[in-house]
Amino acid sequence: MTSADRLVTRALHRALPLWMQHGMRDSGLLGVSVDMATIAGAAAALAARPAALTRLVRASATSRLGVAYGPLPQHRLDIFEPAPLHAPARPAPDVIVFVHGGAWGSGSRLIYRLVGERLAAEGFTCLVLGYRRYPRASMEEQVNDVARALEWAADSAEFGERARHVLGHSSGAHVASMAVMRRARARLAPLCSSLTGVAGVYDIARHLDFERGRGVHEVSPMKPAAGGPANFAAASPAIAASQLLREQAALLPPVLLVHGTKDTTVPHDSSVRMAIALRAAGARDVDLIILSENGHADFMLELSGLVDERRFDVLGERGAGTGAQMRTLDPILRLIASCGRAAPHSSVDLGECPPGAASAHPIPPVVRSKL
Repeated sequence: MTSADRLVTRALHRALPLWMQHGMRDSGLLGVSVDMATIAGAAAALAARPAALTRLVRASATSRLGVAYGPLPQHRLDIFEPAPLHAPARPAPDVIVFVHGGAWGSGSRLIYRLVGERLAAEGFTCLVLGYRRYPRASMEEQVNDVARALEWAADSAEFGERARHVLGHSSGAHVASMAVMRRARARLAPLCSSLTGVAGVYDIARHLDFERGRGVHEVSPMKPAAGGPANFAAASPAIAASQLLREQAALLPPVLLVHGTKDTTVPHDSSVRMAIALRAAGARDVDLIILSENGHADFMLELSGLVDERRFDVLGERGAGTGAQMRTLDPILRLIASCGRAAPHSSVDLGECPPGAASAHPIPPVVRSKL
């Protein structure tokens, strides 16, 4: 959820009777309301940042919008390419497949064009996915959509031979991780070179308790999108990870989980527990970064250029500062570079900090074994 999501859902919870909250949620009006609030907020931010508006107009004019990856109207993606470098024998750029969030019931690829433009400016080809949302689709059907898009990219003559990295935010991190986990369970080779989840939900039952504490559990699409409590375990990536056999877990691509301690929408222990589950299952490459100053939407806002980009201190193994500085995007760039070619003109200088160095938040030893 973005800050707009939080404002809308909390306002509805306080102002409307239960039957009306359910009606808004299950009719799709909630998702429309959240999207409108998000677009209004983005428009205000763009008005205050002419450079970002210029980027959006340029990206919309130069990108390929609405490319079909499946038969349904929602099976569309937008393709953002880096500027040509005019260098002979330059390898084709790596691909980032971006899966947006929106609490399984809102969000749109239209809202995230600036993300695609920014990642293209960093030297990547970015595919910003559109996919079905509740009430038109359950969580399982959303996972199917993302899996279909990954298969489409893998089978594509344009993208199939390139390294492909999946980046999901919030509920998008949940859906993307379930799609990746499904292939591992089926003992199939991964369709991506890496998976990054930012501020993701990985345990549905545990997150419902958190939503209940915030007072938004009845208006949130999460419970019905999952199919009710009987399906919570099957819809939870952390539980799915804990059930993997070691030979299945070994098929997972490198995983990076990023979360902020100031996230009041999804608590950061969601990513900590997911990392523990993956490591315990035998996943070969799991990295966890906890950012002491980041909230739920900060990463996307910074990546979109709608707020000033901040840098944070990298803390070492025992919590001592290394002196290195990171942007929030830097860990992902380094993960991608470690999985194959680095981006053609992205520069990532993280000093001597250890891979995945986190903030002073205590991380269990099973996770810190790679950090």
